[in-house]
Amino acid sequence: MLGRRRTGEGHVASERTIETLFDERRTFPPPPEFARHANANDPQIYARAPEDFEGFWAEQAKLLKWTKPWTTVLEWDLPFAKWFVGGTLNVSVNCLDRHVAAGGGDKIAYYFEGEPGDRRTLTYAELLAEVCRFGNALRALGIRKGDRIAIYMPMIPELPIAMLACARIGAAHSVVFGGFSSDALSGRIQDAGARLVVTADGGWRRGGKVPLKQNADEAVASCPTIEHVIVVERTHDDVPMTEGRDLRYADLVAGQASTCEPEEMDSEDLLFTLYTSGTTAKPKGIVHTTGGYLTGVSATHRLIFDIKPDDVYWCAADIGWVTGHSYIVYGPLANHTTGILYEGAPDWPEKDRFWTIVEHYRATILYTAPTAIRAFMRWGEDFPAKHDLSSLRLLGSVGEPINPEAWMWYYRAIGGERCPIVDTWPSMLRGIWGDPERYKETYWSRFPGRYFAGDGCRVDSEGDYWFMGRVDDVMNVAGHRISTTEVESALVDHAAVAEAAVVGKNDPQTGQAIFAYVITRAGVEPTGALGDELREHVAEKIGKLARPKQIVFTPELPKTRSGKIMRRLLRDVAEERTLGDVTTLADPAIVEEIRSRASAKPEE
Repeated sequence: MLGRRRTGEGHVASERTIETLFDERRTFPPPPEFARHANANDPQIYARAPEDFEGFWAEQAKLLKWTKPWTTVLEWDLPFAKWFVGGTLNVSVNCLDRHVAAGGGDKIAYYFEGEPGDRRTLTYAELLAEVCRFGNALRALGIRKGDRIAIYMPMIPELPIAMLACARIGAAHSVVFGGFSSDALSGRIQDAGARLVVTADGGWRRGGKVPLKQNADEAVASCPTIEHVIVVERTHDDVPMTEGRDLRYADLVAGQASTCEPEEMDSEDLLFTLYTSGTTAKPKGIVHTTGGYLTGVSATHRLIFDIKPDDVYWCAADIGWVTGHSYIVYGPLANHTTGILYEGAPDWPEKDRFWTIVEHYRATILYTAPTAIRAFMRWGEDFPAKHDLSSLRLLGSVGEPINPEAWMWYYRAIGGERCPIVDTWPSMLRGIWGDPERYKETYWSRFPGRYFAGDGCRVDSEGDYWFMGRVDDVMNVAGHRISTTEVESALVDHAAVAEAAVVGKNDPQTGQAIFAYVITRAGVEPTGALGDELREHVAEKIGKLARPKQIVFTPELPKTRSGKIMRRLLRDVAEERTLGDVTTLADPAIVEEIRSRASAKPEE
């Protein structure tokens, strides 16, 4: 269901309220045949889960393989929780061994496609053997249960192999997104106290090489806890190798046994830390433990994506983010799913790369971000139209609220008006590595006794949830708290607009004024007259108070390599401030281009 929204004009919001302005009434129920065979087709599941949530999650946990059963489903000592207390299991065993033992070793675990076009397949039996070899290699280097390992790699099969090997021997991994700088890597290694780094000589991105080994060398120079750097050969460049410290992955695993005794892990043992990408404060090492995490991701993957045994499932995120951990590695493998792993960019070498992949592997499920969908919209329907996408039966969206027009384009141009579209919601994190007080202050102090991750949401009269974006992305215009998401949705609703980002700018009359950055669709000339038309369009769609005061047309928006729009930098441009850190951007030069356009030709 796309959903409904009700107007809220004339209402002065309280400090905690985001006003609802956009009025959206279209609904899209799933096809009856799809609903009839859905994994979550029992309506009682929606009542049973909140009425007896411990019983619900116990049912989901029983689908995993436990070495020792738990004695208590949940213990709360707010704000700290313990799930499946007393139970023991191993995540690697649940993702690999149990499927192989049941006769499913020949099923494809991953279809891998590199950006240059190279391809590999890994069955569950092959993946298990590789994980065991690397687990044995790590143990030979002295890595033991409780140690921390940093992983800084491209999207290649050795990345999930390294994660699963860590899980097998009880070492917690900290995956650092391959687009981060050496400084970002260094800070994360130091905070985690990692003993070892797994990296690659390089990776491919838009036809160029990402110098991962060079960045890793610069990072570990200030990390005294690092004993070894393991290097996977990907680009086959000649990279410096420090004798005694650096080891080649291929040499390390050669001759290792293809069986590796798994560590028996307590349900509450640390599985991984994953650091936030904040730049205004020290990054937070988000903690996820073993039994509760695996229960959550396997259940949500199975129920939300309606996973069937013959599905070919593609989560087009990067493993460096929590979506990738949960819905490329742990959830799909726990459910014995065949997945697609793609290394590169969606527009290399042409803007139809995604659709080439869907067609080639006959993907049945595609899961990507609204930012990517809006980029596909901007490039036009000719690219997906060249390919046979009839294998798709379900689409997914993740990472941010999706505006109605992007939803409709995805539904029509990619799903052929036959594929339901689902969304996922992150579960509660379990703590911050080494800093429980920061965890309480960040996530539990604003609403006592309530976990608050920073997202705004409302529930409509029909019980549907409407996510309004980050509360930090709310603008206070003349006493009205307006969501950036709603204004952006109104702008993209116009036929000339492919993508938009909105921020608040200090204003002496209204407190804040709405400052919009707009990318037009292919063939549309950005003019002052179009700017006026867009302002009136927003006024008509959601009210005059939401009319942007200034619109800047831009060829692109500042985004991280994962596709997240860096509104912090857009606010810097709007306020004419010194720019903040741009090292995580896919294209740092775009910010100067936007700033030049904003100062040269304001669309007032």
